[in-house]
Order: sequence, then structure tokens, then C-alpha cells
Amino acid sequence: MDAPAHASVMTGRWMPELGVDWVTPLPARDTTLAEALAARGYRTGAMVANISYTGPWTGLDRGFARYEGATVSLMQVVRSTAVGSWLTELPLLERHLPPAMSDYRRKTAREVNEALLAWLDHSGSRPFFAFLNYQDAHEPYLPQAPFDTAFATLPYPPPPAPRHPTAHLSARPRDMRPYDQAIAYIDHEVGRLLDALAERGLLDNTLVNITSDHGEEFGEHGVWGHGHTLYRNALQVPLILQLAGRVPAGVVVEHAVSLRDLPATVLALVAPGTRSPFPGAPLTRHLGPDVPSGSDSLLVATNWAPRRPPWDPTSRGDLQAVYTDSAALIRDVARQAELYVFPADSAEQHDLATDPAWAATVAALHAQLDRRLPPPARAH
Repeated sequence: MDAPAHASVMTGRWMPELGVDWVTPLPARDTTLAEALAARGYRTGAMVANISYTGPWTGLDRGFARYEGATVSLMQVVRSTAVGSWLTELPLLERHLPPAMSDYRRKTAREVNEALLAWLDHSGSRPFFAFLNYQDAHEPYLPQAPFDTAFATLPYPPPPAPRHPTAHLSARPRDMRPYDQAIAYIDHEVGRLLDALAERGLLDNTLVNITSDHGEEFGEHGVWGHGHTLYRNALQVPLILQLAGRVPAGVVVEHAVSLRDLPATVLALVAPGTRSPFPGAPLTRHLGPDVPSGSDSLLVATNWAPRRPPWDPTSRGDLQAVYTDSAALIRDVARQAELYVFPADSAEQHDLATDPAWAATVAALHAQLDRRLPPPARAH
């Protein structure tokens, strides 16, 4: 998630293959989508609001002629140290920090879009590849007016109590409404951006891809936020593709797919017939007459985060998971596993890993992870 997920989107590699985490940048050996398109003559520009996890230090800037981030805040300087990071994640302190210590003088979606349009208007007429990173729906949720008053009368059920008193900074019922408000704001701004592209005569000849690097948990498994677990709430995100004449309008793909297939998909759509340097298979296979009957097995991992509190599973080592149409296996560094069966338990509330009736499924999914991913890292 965050930097690791972005690295996977840009290279087509599974996150554990890359070794990228919150402090380790993208290795130079892997070709990025921006590099591949720049080599084909594209203008390349990135406008990012998440300076923490998509800044140039991550290596995600490779291949971009312009990479425009946000201003580094005082809080980000403090959080760059181990002690500062730990202190600022304590809920009591986080709730009483002065405005000057805000981590989030971040660009709004409107500012990101304006930066893109200014770049497009002054960088020539060659085909372009642009990467936009919106931060508005990332905690802490700071919806913009007038969306900060949306859904005011909508009743929100109180979320489950966290299993641990510091389960996450945003473990508060009032955070659910601002999350929806922030999403509504982004949706509005994406609409304005598409209108602006249409006014410039660009929209019909532009591949638009809208997705996210992670979902969000609101107490369904005892924690809030993301990066702590590998349950579907934190993993399942929208994926929208639009390209006039090449992506059929209105098609809904029911099967789960992986973001790692996006680089191969982009090249298949904008440069059909050319050889792709990326692993993975183009998602265009779901759009033609010979649609696959089911999903591929999807692999996902989250990195060891040694500075996190003991209740967080990632403080003890990597987590890995494999998802199929019918089941999911999630395991830790000690190979302690959870098994959930679909569609009967789509909320992943009934762990069947120790049920003898499912032993063969557990063994088969363990074997998939052993075969396809490097061994998980653990705390020493």
C-alpha cells in the first residue's frame, strides 16, 4: 500500500518482488510505465499530493520529465525520525497538535488538476502520459467546501470498538462522514477535469484510468485505516478505464483483477501490437469476446513496519495473502494463517484455517504463496 502499491502499478511487479516499503525506494532495475512511454515519444508529467509516499525519493519519478509534488511541512520533517514518527502517531498527541504542526498542507484535487492543465497547455502537442495523485480521501480526512457539509442528515452507524486503545488515529465515528465527503469532492473534481480535457479536444483520444492504491478499514476487523491488515476492506478498490473506440462503454467486470496488470494494459490500449516490457497480462482480455471464466489468483503483501505498536501485525513482519474467486488465505511471518470462503463469508468474519474440512485448501494456498512470492521478512 502507499509507496509499495504505487511501485507495483508503475512496474507491473508484485510488491514483494520489488522490496519497496515506506523507506526503501523503487529499484533502478525495473522499467517504469513512464520510462516506457517516454521512450515512445510521450510527454510525461506527474502531479502528486502525497509527498510522503509518492515523492521523488520513492523512485516513482523515474521517466517523468516533470514531477511536481507538494511543499514539505514541519510535521514531515519531525516524522522523518524514528522518535518523531512514534510520538506523532500517539492519538492523544495527534488530536492536540497546533495547526503549525499539520502534516497536511497538501494540494487539493483542484490544485492537482490545475497543475496538470497548466503543464498540458505549455508543454507542446505530443501525446502525453500524466500521473495524478489525489490525497483528499486519505486520513486525516479534510473535505473541501461545500462537500464538508454533505451527508449531514445521513445516519451513520457507530463503528465497532477497536480491539486496542491505539488501533488507529482515526478510530472515531465522526471520521466516516468526512471520508465520504472527501470522496464526493474528488468525484466532483474528476468530473471537472474530464470536462476540461473535452474542452481542449483531448478527452476522446485519452485513456483515462481511475483507481486507488488501497481501501480503508473502519473497525470491521478491530482497526482503522490501512496498511495494518490484508482484508478486503483495505484492498478492494475501484478501477475505471475509458478510451473512446477501444474500451467498450458500460462494461462491468465482475471478477477481481490486480493493479499490477495496469502497465501492460496501458501499453496494449495505446500501443497495440508492440512488445510490452512489463509482466502481467493486459486487462483487455476481460473486454473481448473470449472473457475469462474466473479471476486469476491475486497476490498481495504489506511490509514489515518495526516502528508500529505491538498490536499491529506488521510490527512483527510482512503479511502475505492470496485471493481467489472462492477463498482467501492471509498469513504472517510464522505461517499462522486465516482462511475465508466466498461468497458465504465475503465480510471475512469466520476464519476456517483450523477447520479440518478446509485443510487441503489451506495447504494449496500456502503452496501458491511459497511458489510465487519471496519469503516474508520478519522482525529480528
